[in-house]
Amino acid sequence: MRPPSVLGRYALCLCLVLGSACAAKPLFMLTDKDLKPRGKTLAVVAGLKRDINVFTAECMSQALNKNSTFIVTPPGQVAKSIPGYPLNIKGPYTAAYFDIEEDYSKTDREKIREIQKRLRVDYLYVIWVPTGSTLEKKIVFVDMISQLFEGPQSREVGRGAFWSSAGRSTGCLAPTPTPEDIEQSLKATCERVSKEIADATGMKRL
Repeated sequence: MRPPSVLGRYALCLCLVLGSACAAKPLFMLTDKDLKPRGKTLAVVAGLKRDINVFTAECMSQALNKNSTFIVTPPGQVAKSIPGYPLNIKGPYTAAYFDIEEDYSKTDREKIREIQKRLRVDYLYVIWVPTGSTLEKKIVFVDMISQLFEGPQSREVGRGAFWSSAGRSTGCLAPTPTPEDIEQSLKATCERVSKEIADATGMKRL
């Protein structure tokens, strides 16, 4: 479930502008197709120390609290429970420049287990925001990759790779996206992803 390349995303945005039909890829998928949640507590953790990663984790925490029946640990409590948080956790990729080269075997599972044990939650959702790109100063893309772990062994039960975009490609006078535009785009992406997580895990809020 790899996100499209930078040029692929540009083509997708153009396709949407022109009103063409584009197939939507899932933003989250279960790696355990028979998953039946055995608990309800969940925490969202930023995989990197980058401010944008911490912000995205907070947005996802709020979105999951709103759209699922998981009992989500508040971001402030996450920070207090993990010494030195945010941390740089080795994530599920080999490289992250203009795109993320996925490799889910690269994740530091020992660190994940240690964090989940400290937080004492049934599920741990870790999201990494290692890279981003800008096209013609008009569209800013932010790449994200994530994994969902089930305790107490921190077994991976779900994953997703996706991106958000701020700005528009039409018109030579289209303004460069502001930090606020990028934040709003990230919030909207977290809303969509949280709903897919809730639906896939059977924890959708009715």
